Amino acid sequence: MQYLHTMLRVQDLDKALTFFQGVLGFEIAKRTDMEKYRNTLVEVRAPNDVAGGPTIELSWSWDGETYENGNAFGHLAYRVDDLLGIEKKLADKGLSFSIPAHIGPDKSAAIAFFDDIHGFRFELQEFINEDNQHLLEQLNHA
Repeated sequence: MQYLHTMLRVQDLDKALTFFQGVLGFEIAKRTDMEKYRNTLVEVRAPNDVAGGPTIELSWSWDGETYENGNAFGHLAYRVDDLLGIEKKLADKGLSFSIPAHIGPDKSAAIAFFDDIHGFRFELQEFINEDNQHLLEQLNHA
């Protein structure tokens, strides 16, 4: 068994792509327009994800269906190498973090959360190692 993708239904594909590409720097891995089903699927992946690896599949109905986010879905998590730098870069692009960078409960990672334009939550994690021990001190006193 191999994990393939997470599908998110979006109401405005152009806005979703502007967010994923323009704000997060994701790349389009695949686009499929399905006239028979009046639907478009666009798979996007983070810049450092390997080709053929898992993606986020954005599903857009041509008929303008509306969706509500349920409370069962939690978040999508991504490992990053410079959490504070990415947090600043995204903030400079107008993105606000619902939970700013902090040290996680087990002190193994610095974590932060933001919501995308459709209300889906994303978690960014920078694992603590010998090269970034300063994060423990910096974020414990923030």
